[in-house]
Amino acid sequence: MRFCVLGPIIVHDGPHRITPGGGKQHALLAVLLARAGSVLSRDALIDALWAPAPPPSAADMLRWHIHKLRRLLGEARVLTCPTGYLLHPGPDEIDAQRFEAACARARRLLDDGAAHDAGTVLQDALALWHGPAYGDLDIPLVRGETLRLHELHLAACELLAQADLATGQDSTAAARLRPLVADHPFRERFRAQLMVALYRSGRRAEALDVFHDGRRLLDEELGLGPGPELLRLQQSILTGQNVPAAT
Repeated sequence: MRFCVLGPIIVHDGPHRITPGGGKQHALLAVLLARAGSVLSRDALIDALWAPAPPPSAADMLRWHIHKLRRLLGEARVLTCPTGYLLHPGPDEIDAQRFEAACARARRLLDDGAAHDAGTVLQDALALWHGPAYGDLDIPLVRGETLRLHELHLAACELLAQADLATGQDSTAAARLRPLVADHPFRERFRAQLMVALYRSGRRAEALDVFHDGRRLLDEELGLGPGPELLRLQQSILTGQNVPAAT
């Protein structure tokens, strides 16, 4: 069985796609997946599904939804504990766990100087994503995991750009980074990586334009200036000295 949460929630059992019925059952599965391996109390689950005003029958309804999930996923995956319920997936059944493990492996490869292998691992890991994690489901017990995975996704994009730059794929890095800088204009590492990629591609003026665009946005939107890394990088590009090979 495979659980996909890096996008809309999808469950696969071999070649078959399993669809939990109804909004409450879908939300229950999302909460259990977000806290996989941890016991969730009955009160926490009731609050997640029916806040701010759970009906008097909420406990019975929760047991019914748990029963339905067990029929879909198997008795061994949805466990009853003294204080609540626990989702117990098999090894590597949740795509988010595979993604996180791949990112850790890629980071180790980069640290060991195996940038090409790291890039391959990261491209495969990023291909697991098919939209916002958990389909942008807005449940407090899921929100923290959604934000954590979003940050991991951005960090993986930074690592892939680092791998591209380390292997001399400057034009490829620039093409990947352009939309990332547009979508995350205040994330300075993306901007710094794009500046390096453009400079090393022989596009010095464009690299400096990227810096000036960032400085203008920071000033207009936040009343701030660029950080020290961007300022040092701008000076390096202006003088043509000490421009980093990768960042």
